[in-house]
Amino acid sequence: AGEVDMQMRHINLKDYPLLMENREKGNYEILKWPTFQASTTGIRLNFAVEDPILSSLFNNDKFRKALSLAINRQELVDILFFGYGEVCNGPFMPNSFAYNDDVKPITQDLLKAKALLKEAGYDEKNPLVFDKSPASQSGCNCRNANQFGRHRWYNNTILR
Repeated sequence: AGEVDMQMRHINLKDYPLLMENREKGNYEILKWPTFQASTTGIRLNFAVEDPILSSLFNNDKFRKALSLAINRQELVDILFFGYGEVCNGPFMPNSFAYNDDVKPITQDLLKAKALLKEAGYDEKNPLVFDKSPASQSGCNCRNANQFGRHRWYNNTILR
């Protein structure tokens, strides 16, 4: 009686299904609560890349907006975070004092994404080819987010 054991650090969300499956056998419970901490999961482009073609592409505002418009953010939360999360429109969580309600959410719009890519010079005649190989980041969620983004961009035919 009076004994408490708790582990809340160094737990990866990818282990959640396994932890849930074994909670009765392991005699533990899983507790979830909101935090002010946003995930660092993201898809980042290297603006300082030395390759002049990639540098030109990554620094092209229309290209970046097209990629952003091609992502279904709720689907990303559902797949990568098992639905435990909230789409965030900026660096601060909605429960943070620093959250800005005036920042409009970005919703998936494939037609607008394709139009922006066309304005940037990419279309059926000049397709944008994207490497679908795994990302080099060591963090599980970053690697999964990059793979998710590439897969969705490719399947939505905004990239080839």
